[in-house]
Amino acid sequence: MSQYQLAAQKLTAYMRLPFPQKEMLTHRIISHALEQSKKPLVSSSFGKDSTVLLHLVKSHTWKFDVVFNNTGVELKETLEFRDFLVKEWNLIFHEVKPKLSFWDCVKKWGYPKESRNSKTGERREPHCCKHLKEVPMKRFVKDNDFDLNFVGLLGDEGRQRRWAFIQKGCAIYDHKTWGIKKCIPLIFWKQSDVWQYIKKYELPINEAYAKYRLERTGCAPCTGHIGWEKSMVKTNPALYRHIIKTPMIESFSINSCGKGDVEK
Repeated sequence: MSQYQLAAQKLTAYMRLPFPQKEMLTHRIISHALEQSKKPLVSSSFGKDSTVLLHLVKSHTWKFDVVFNNTGVELKETLEFRDFLVKEWNLIFHEVKPKLSFWDCVKKWGYPKESRNSKTGERREPHCCKHLKEVPMKRFVKDNDFDLNFVGLLGDEGRQRRWAFIQKGCAIYDHKTWGIKKCIPLIFWKQSDVWQYIKKYELPINEAYAKYRLERTGCAPCTGHIGWEKSMVKTNPALYRHIIKTPMIESFSINSCGKGDVEK
């Protein structure tokens, strides 16, 4: 059995743990990561997963920075929640912005395809994710000498997320190209675990989830996640109509949302 298969089995076993055991294991991982760090950073999209991550980390220490990747195409509710939580929790907050816009990326490479994973789980990263998120984040981390980055990846969000654990075999690992340690302490959590934690600790949450009945937040015009059509119809039907009319829509296939859904 390969090391990847062993890591996958380990992750599957962790994902099957009862929630109380997951919570305790997550606290141990965070504590161990902080013991190795002098300047930790939490990446936050101000969605539900990263809100839970922020709450977990601040239960251990207040000596950490928070960074938000403002892609320029965020939901209005996300920006409002960001401003609220930064003030409410007195966060040491940073915002990074890309040099290219989302629409620059669309013009040059087209919209991101709905499927971004190979059968092995290896990444097929859309150009917009690279230029709007990865490039500015890498620059920010290196310019500010952070040595640990907490990221709120969940294992039930797809092969790409699980691959981060499977490839390294653990939730704390060296990200050599960034020159930093990464910690993914929620990688064995499921969506139901996140909502259970939010309910248990009565956490504030981004209004977009209830307002639009979303499962995820993120870039408003993103076409790179499963179910993007139904989400966009709820959040911005005019934007949806604009996207499906453009010739660049041929870079992916429409397969789950028709005209009737738009008009509902």
